[in-house]
Amino acid sequence: MTFKLTLSHDATFADLQQVSPAQWYAMPTIESGHFDNLKYQGDTFRVWLSRMSRRDYDEGPEGTTAYTAERMTVEQLIGGRWVKLDRYGRPVAE
Repeated sequence: MTFKLTLSHDATFADLQQVSPAQWYAMPTIESGHFDNLKYQGDTFRVWLSRMSRRDYDEGPEGTTAYTAERMTVEQLIGGRWVKLDRYGRPVAE
């Protein structure tokens, strides 16, 4: 089933966070990267969802995995380049 979500090209970070993971995964893929599918690209933000499964990651302490933290990546166009954001909308130092 394909989910049709209407997000404007000038959506804010807060707008993107209102979409559930299930809704993101149901959206059509715009582009496929090595490990992720691009689900949204606006004027300022884009959203990638991982195609990796839990089996693709090693277990961490107390059963946690990187899979849990890396299922969705939001990037913002800053100074002409796409910058990864943390879950609060702040640029991640790389």
